[in-house]
Amino acid sequence: MLQYIGDSKGLKSRVRQHCLGNVESSALRKTIANEMGFEIISTKRQSGSRKLTVFPTSAEQVISSYIQSGTWKVVVCETAEEARDFQWYAIDKKRPPLNKHMKFWNKNNEVTYKILLENLLESEYIEFDLTLKISTDSGVYSLWHEISPA
Repeated sequence: MLQYIGDSKGLKSRVRQHCLGNVESSALRKTIANEMGFEIISTKRQSGSRKLTVFPTSAEQVISSYIQSGTWKVVVCETAEEARDFQWYAIDKKRPPLNKHMKFWNKNNEVTYKILLENLLESEYIEFDLTLKISTDSGVYSLWHEISPA
């Protein structure tokens, strides 16, 4: 089941960041933490910026395990700008449960985006251990998982 759609200037590094990162570096990880009932703690750094962590700290591994047990699909876009806008089209059309926000997309590009969405949905599933082979180009990625994190 489709759980999440996102865009990136570098598909491979972003997917890997979701798989192995932390809640501060990934909106997907923050959403999963919330869905799983973990607490997100915001503390102030000396610099004045905010640091996000999850409580308990062992929750990061639980989140990683969940994401790594899912699969990915990706589609390369011509530009990072196209990927960003296409992401909103794909979210609008598919309504994945872990995407909590939606923005407008350029309706002049609907024909192109319809083709890109078909290509994304028809692309191969990529298991975690094969994510190192994902393209480094700009594009849109999607997380698929049979189990909801809730």
